[in-house]
Amino acid sequence: MERLDLSIITNKERVRLFLNYLDVFFQDFRKKSFGSSYFEGDSYFNDTNISGDINGKEESFFIRIVSSLDGNLKYLEFDDNKSGEFKEKINQLIIDSLMKSLDDKKDIFYRRYHYTYTGPQLDGEYWIRGFRIAPIIDDVKNKTWGNVERYFSIELNVSAIDGPDADAKGNIESDIIAARLSLLLDIGINPPITEHKWCIDTNDLSNCESKLYQTGYYGLGHNLKRMPKKKELMPCGKFNNSVFPHLRFIGDLLCLPNETRKLFSKLDNSSDEVQEAFNNCCFMYQISSTSGRYSPTVKLSYLVASIEALAQCESSENKHFSNFIRHYAKNEIKLSNILDFMHGEVRSAHFHRGKFAGGEYKYERNSVITFQSVESRIRDLLFRESYRIVRIAIANWINQFIENDR
Repeated sequence: MERLDLSIITNKERVRLFLNYLDVFFQDFRKKSFGSSYFEGDSYFNDTNISGDINGKEESFFIRIVSSLDGNLKYLEFDDNKSGEFKEKINQLIIDSLMKSLDDKKDIFYRRYHYTYTGPQLDGEYWIRGFRIAPIIDDVKNKTWGNVERYFSIELNVSAIDGPDADAKGNIESDIIAARLSLLLDIGINPPITEHKWCIDTNDLSNCESKLYQTGYYGLGHNLKRMPKKKELMPCGKFNNSVFPHLRFIGDLLCLPNETRKLFSKLDNSSDEVQEAFNNCCFMYQISSTSGRYSPTVKLSYLVASIEALAQCESSENKHFSNFIRHYAKNEIKLSNILDFMHGEVRSAHFHRGKFAGGEYKYERNSVITFQSVESRIRDLLFRESYRIVRIAIANWINQFIENDR
């Protein structure tokens, strides 16, 4: 077994690059591989057995990469099972991988990712900081309908060492963008899900028997292989309204708010702490808008969690949910007990005791006489007011973030 010391690679990004380049070399040769990982003492081991074709013959190799518990590389061991016949070749692969990781030379790859939401169509294509957001097709027949599933794309050019590296980086970046859009548009955005669902054929209502169909969206605008030019495929959408709560009228298309470009620009130049806090806030908001679509308890619980995530980049006095809300929405709190309701009766009670404060499993008679119980009426008012306050607090934070040095 040959061993090479890798402790000189101390930068985490360099570690990732070295392993990626080594993987690229072995991908050209590999036919199959399998491995395992485990802890032993103060080290973490990743063992891989690789078999493939070298000079017309199928050969096999064993590679072990050993790291310390803090993630730094310690050493690499390999065995070619041929009494050292391929020792020089593998040594050279490892050295080449190491040199390439230090050189940090990358190529540009175009990547396109699809997401879905239910609502009106986006007003057009949007270009923000070099990436493109757009409907996959311009659905002229029903673009204003609010109960239609929409597919849109997030497209970007990714700097990476190869295709798989570009896929990993692009997926991370596009998921962050999708979460941010979910907050900015106040709409639930999901990656596409392929599954079978029962459907009604509305084209034949005389024989309206449910049928099982697979969900999916294919053959419409999926053949794009490069970043299109601006307005090449459709007009640009308008930036309209703001991140503050506002009414959406029937017939309106979905538009990104006016603060969008300044917000993305400011985030690109902000600290890692601020970016992480805001991105986590957006992920929580996204879960609120998707998983909480039919559950007011889940929706509000994750809205509160989104504030708690965003508060992590604030000064110490604003790191708590209530203090954050009092600071960024102090003029909007009309009910003295609303903060305790949001954090205690809804969020904490749901996460820690499994309580559903939104009345999801309480039903009332569908009566001819208009009568809603006092309890349910007060509950609905509290949930609506809570949503409004959370949204205003986030909007005020965004506006102050854009305007101030941070």
